[in-house]
Amino acid sequence: MSNKDLLDPVTPSAQKKPDPNLASPEKEPEPPLLQVVRVITLLGVAIIGFHFETIQNSMEWLHNLDVRSYNWISKLGVRKPRPQWTIGLEIDDDTFYGYLNQKRGDATNRSALARLVRAATDADAAVIALDINLSRETLDEFEPRKTQNQQLLDAIVEAEKHRIPVVLGFGFDIPGPGRYPQPNIFSIGMLPDFDKTDVPYRVRVGFDEAPPDMRAVPLVVGGREAPGGKETEYASLSLQIVDAYEASLGITPKTKNGLARQIAKHQFVYTSFLPQTQFLHVSAKDILTGQPGAVEKLRHRIVIIGGNRHVTQGGGNWLDSGVISPMEMRGMYFHANRVEGLMDNRLSTPVSRWGAFFFDLILGALMMYYAARSKNIVGRLRTLSVFFIPVALAYIASVNLGYVLDFVAPLLLLLLHAFLDHYLGLELKARSKRRA
Repeated sequence: MSNKDLLDPVTPSAQKKPDPNLASPEKEPEPPLLQVVRVITLLGVAIIGFHFETIQNSMEWLHNLDVRSYNWISKLGVRKPRPQWTIGLEIDDDTFYGYLNQKRGDATNRSALARLVRAATDADAAVIALDINLSRETLDEFEPRKTQNQQLLDAIVEAEKHRIPVVLGFGFDIPGPGRYPQPNIFSIGMLPDFDKTDVPYRVRVGFDEAPPDMRAVPLVVGGREAPGGKETEYASLSLQIVDAYEASLGITPKTKNGLARQIAKHQFVYTSFLPQTQFLHVSAKDILTGQPGAVEKLRHRIVIIGGNRHVTQGGGNWLDSGVISPMEMRGMYFHANRVEGLMDNRLSTPVSRWGAFFFDLILGALMMYYAARSKNIVGRLRTLSVFFIPVALAYIASVNLGYVLDFVAPLLLLLLHAFLDHYLGLELKARSKRRA
């Protein structure tokens, strides 16, 4: 071959033509309708996150699933919770229907309540709390109820003289911001040292109103002093019990000070719940009949006096019973759980609605963007699954760090949207080609 041949340029006809089968064609533009569907889906997920608390409270199965998940995750912490401060003094079936010989619908004998308060006082209880309905009735104006009420008041005064705080529960006549207390058998002026906030062992009162979400710990709610009266605030029975315990023993910093932000905003906090069977308890009958060792169990503990009985003698439904999935318990043990959670600082604060909205919106947008870049449905699901790993870890960490991230659940809808997005895209492209 001559030098000339080596220097001659190769003619265009001699150049190798690219193989069309190996070329990378430009990606077809996605139909505009597909983009619109994605935007609507993303906004829908964010809106569901904004209203998720209301939605789950209206759907029992969803609420139970959420509570079960929360309870399971809350147990992943290093510290295993257990009851430490409270004991249940139960007015059970044997006490109410047997020893006291009362009937369905009767108010708990106030003389018996007085004896229980005195027994707890003699045992040097830390706090005595009554989860008992003391709303005033017509019968309270007549004997023997009138004398029985006085006996109970005398027992409360005696406890206060022994520097043992007593906390009474009350209910509201109506729910909502215009709420006001039901008339009580004891007026505020009758309760010893009630208005003296500098007396740590003074008598306190706290509302007993169950929140929509049974995991929640009520703190303070707004209301009115009377129908149409002046606006005021009311503390919950659980918060008052904790405050009485800490104040009477000089414990600082106080729990309510650490929750000042939530209290100021009338927010609830969340805690993990323990089964009723884990709590120390004693039958009121054992106290009233002087069974050996029964009173000693109350010593130095927060004694919560309440009902743990059936609606009717011999069985049937439980009175004042509630369910926090998967556990059922009586109302007095809801209070015990809340007290234990507050004092053990096992608390979580819900994220604001707008925080939930923007969290779901931003994270959902990232998930949809990267999922859409995948070429097939398997790739999209794989991308979404990878995103859910840090979300799950964040959810687990949030419970231990003091936040509730229930609103991440709507992001699971993006897994269903991946199928819709994929097949809708194929259908729209097919229609576009047919028109062409």
